[in-house]
Amino acid sequence: EKGIGTHATSIITYDISQYDVERLETYATISYNKVSTSRSSSITFIVKFDDEEVYNSGELTYKDPYRYIDLEVPEGVKKISLIADQG
Repeated sequence: EKGIGTHATSIITYDISQYDVERLETYATISYNKVSTSRSSSITFIVKFDDEEVYNSGELTYKDPYRYIDLEVPEGVKKISLIADQG
């Protein structure tokens, strides 16, 4: 129902240093209504905690189902980055 829409390549970083964040739960997918007419779109979703990669979806295409991401955020993490990279 709600989410972040972005275009690859993009990086969205949240400063969580003032919050007690324990988990990151989200879904990652290519928006079916935004796929190019060639149907060749692909993307890789990456999550980083303080510049350390903690999740990589691998290459996804418009045919792939959404990916559910559920990560424990270790104590002391100061920023979370959500990255959408082409292919």
